[in-house]
Amino acid sequence: MHDDIAIKIEKTYQRDKCKDLLTVLLTYKVIIGKTSLMTGAISTRIMSNQS
Repeated sequence: MHDDIAIKIEKTYQRDKCKDLLTVLLTYKVIIGKTSLMTGAISTRIMSNQS
């Protein structure tokens, strides 16, 4: 899943060379962070439902 995001961001960067690479990396970090938080929340919910 993260690979797909990386590919999308890479394509976006290649299409728009004016875009600052730092902005692209920050966007990538934010997306990964949100995904990780969601995954963590879902895992926690599953764990608490089992007990």
